[in-house]
Amino acid sequence: MRRPGGRGRADRERPPTSAAEGWLDACVCLAPKPWDVAAGVALCRERGRDVLGADGRAFAFGSPVLAAGAPEVARSLAGLWEG
Repeated sequence: MRRPGGRGRADRERPPTSAAEGWLDACVCLAPKPWDVAAGVALCRERGRDVLGADGRAFAFGSPVLAAGAPEVARSLAGLWEG
């Protein structure tokens, strides 16, 4: 999801970081690799954003999906994952 006024390329390359910074309301990453999302996950958690895995619980590396952002949006996005 892109929010109007988003940062374009940065939105695609660092989705959890973009959600942490408020450039995106939320993001979804499929098959996230730790080296791609670790910094964004830490920033989101530090700033009170939800970071959820496929089961709708706190994201852990190895989850097939990551949903991060504003709590209500991240919960909705994580709830769409069927595995």
